[in-house]
Amino acid sequence: MALNLRDWLTLYAVPGLGPAIFPSLVQQFRTPSKVLRARPERLAKVPYVGMEIARAILESKDSTWSLDQISRAEDADVRILTILDPDYPLYLKQIYTPTPALYV
Repeated sequence: MALNLRDWLTLYAVPGLGPAIFPSLVQQFRTPSKVLRARPERLAKVPYVGMEIARAILESKDSTWSLDQISRAEDADVRILTILDPDYPLYLKQIYTPTPALYV
């Protein structure tokens, strides 16, 4: 399991953080791992994030949900692709708000 995948899924599952805000955060901080380690004040400065979503991001760091998703996917022989994965569908990448993670 790639450690980065856990961070992608953890960030993806944050309440209120949809596919439109996700890329802004990753662009600003470079990786989901860095987003999860950022201080709430810095997170809140990203457009459309605010303190409520910033707190939700920080609270999500200790969630086991992402590990559970990875385990379930492995058990079901399902791959989880991030938008940076070379196997992520090209046409899906080109829509206005592509999903950051895709189960295939």
